[in-house]
Amino acid sequence: MKGTVLTVAAGAALPVALQGATVVELAPGEHAGSLFVESSIEVRGPGATLNAGGRGSVAHIVDDGLTVKVSGLTLRGGNAQLGAGVFVEGASQVVLHDVVIQGGTSPGGGNAIGAIRGELTLERCRIEGEALFTGISRVTLKDTVVTADLLVREGAQVVLIGGAVEGSLDIRGTTTRAPTVTVQGTTVHEVHNNPDLPGTLTTLKTP
Repeated sequence: MKGTVLTVAAGAALPVALQGATVVELAPGEHAGSLFVESSIEVRGPGATLNAGGRGSVAHIVDDGLTVKVSGLTLRGGNAQLGAGVFVEGASQVVLHDVVIQGGTSPGGGNAIGAIRGELTLERCRIEGEALFTGISRVTLKDTVVTADLLVREGAQVVLIGGAVEGSLDIRGTTTRAPTVTVQGTTVHEVHNNPDLPGTLTTLKTP
């Protein structure tokens, strides 16, 4: 992604207004703030941590038709019922690479990452907490570890390649929509496919 680059110094807070930047580079260290994403953006930060300080999701993608890339960050300090670390609400393409997403806190319990729309790809990530993919989201996890439950609901389409789910892979549809889950070479602690409202679960051999 080319465009205006905004560089944030070590330990500095992320500006509320990103000054029209399409690329944000965070120096190593902890940065205060969160991303309310309404335009295409790339955020780079090997060794950097973005801490939302308990104010909503750390990264919240709200609009349609965006391209969002995040790499090398640790996301923490979120506070939201759905997607305290990352919440994909808009129908956009979102790629996370080498990102650690730490579960936040919320009155309703919340989860570390959630998506209800859009196309979300995680590569070599670590989700420290629960993941929830629902609605019409399309999600691919490559060599990614989920330390708690992975919940797949409604019409979500989820592909797991490598990595691990250390909790339960819990699948449940509705009377009108059924999720689909494809698993290839992923270590899953436990699978529960709701017998009354099941999804389609396919297990592929590792090539």
